[in-house]
Amino acid sequence: MSSKPEKTLLIWDVDDVLNTLMQQYAACGFPENSKKLSYGELTENPPHDLLGISKEDYLASLDRVRACGFYDLPPRPEVMAFFAECGHLFDHIVLSAVPLRFMEKSSAWVLHYFGEWIQNCLFIPSPRPDCCVKSQMFSSKAEAVGFFGPRAVLIDDAVKNVEETLSSGGRAVYFPAPWNRERNTDADVFLTSLRGFVK
Repeated sequence: MSSKPEKTLLIWDVDDVLNTLMQQYAACGFPENSKKLSYGELTENPPHDLLGISKEDYLASLDRVRACGFYDLPPRPEVMAFFAECGHLFDHIVLSAVPLRFMEKSSAWVLHYFGEWIQNCLFIPSPRPDCCVKSQMFSSKAEAVGFFGPRAVLIDDAVKNVEETLSSGGRAVYFPAPWNRERNTDADVFLTSLRGFVK
């Protein structure tokens, strides 16, 4: 009996990678007491210091964007095009940090648009004061990437997640965003570069 060839496992972040959460936030999510910045001016994430508000106020306003029809929006078209052309060349899972109350909607959104390629969604709960997580398999994305071994590659926009994964010996790449070092890289160019991980 022949064994199935092992493919590279792409571990996808959801917010600001598969979707455009912060672009939607910049379009309609700023609280009244914050500075109003364009998406390109959000050079830190979380951007509460740039906005002149507390982190708690920022997270509450971000959650309002999530709650107000955000999961009715389609994914990035360039990411959909990548999956249509190259999705079969890899194995895929999702690894996202969202509040517990949005995990069901987030996973349903992923499966609706990407279910042909992604059938597994893992979450590291983003803490909120009104929610207590009683059991959690991984404490960080770096730990989760390590669990999947050397064939895994994390695709994430967050500096903390990418740097922690690299520091722990894992593989990770930045999805372009204004707050990371790939800010000047076109998303299409980045996605084309993923072909370099094909085994």
